[in-house]
Amino acid sequence: MEEHIKKAGHAKQLLDDALLNEAFDAVENSFIRAMKQVDLTKDYQDVSKNRDSLMLGLMIVGKVKSYLQQAVTNGKIAEEALKEDF
Repeated sequence: MEEHIKKAGHAKQLLDDALLNEAFDAVENSFIRAMKQVDLTKDYQDVSKNRDSLMLGLMIVGKVKSYLQQAVTNGKIAEEALKEDF
């Protein structure tokens, strides 16, 4: 449980870090801009592959954020469990 609490503190620091949030936003916006600029006049399979790759990148950024948020939640749960044990 202590490991969950330790991870939660670190994850919270990361989620509160302005530079990291700026980086997440920049990467997400970059993927979104690129998706909007996909040339739809090209071969459908090429367009589909490009958009799928961009969407995958966007989803990965979201997964990293979700992982950090889940670490914070798990830490809170671990803290409550420790309080109940005492």
